[in-house]
Amino acid sequence: KPCHYDQCRQLLEIIFQENHALPLSMQQKKQLYQTIFILLKRYAQDCAFPSEDFQKEFALLLENWEEGALETFLDGLCRQLTLHIQKQNKQKADDLSRQIYEYVRLHFRDPDICVNSVAEIFQVSRNTLSKSFKTVSEVPLPDLVNRLRIAEAIELIRTTNYTLSEISKLTGFESYSTFKRA
Repeated sequence: KPCHYDQCRQLLEIIFQENHALPLSMQQKKQLYQTIFILLKRYAQDCAFPSEDFQKEFALLLENWEEGALETFLDGLCRQLTLHIQKQNKQKADDLSRQIYEYVRLHFRDPDICVNSVAEIFQVSRNTLSKSFKTVSEVPLPDLVNRLRIAEAIELIRTTNYTLSEISKLTGFESYSTFKRA
């Protein structure tokens, strides 16, 4: 989807910096401000930002031709959109973190679980996965997997008659020797 916000921000910067140098008539400037507002409005719709209230205020400012107030208004709208987008991105990252944590909690017994395999499942880079995971876990993913496996192994030792070799397999350790080292 097109990034209307970037286009608007660039246009605003040009207008704000070059406002007096641009040989534009008042009508041309009004059209330019309208174009920027339309782009911002589209972007607001793309990211579920409520923009209906701004339509009236913008129309009034444009009608009264308060150029300084228009610039302030559009800049403020851009800033509000930025904050909204940052909040949305944080929410997405938090959701991803919780999903990763829950996945690991449910699949720690899989001997093939590792940062690479989990990153592949969630279609993110190793780096993104590690950063996301840190927000919900005090330890890196491999350490959490080991801790979960060890806790499960202790519980199985206490409550079952399985051999240590069987427990090592049931809890996802690659081998009995790896289990002993953990």
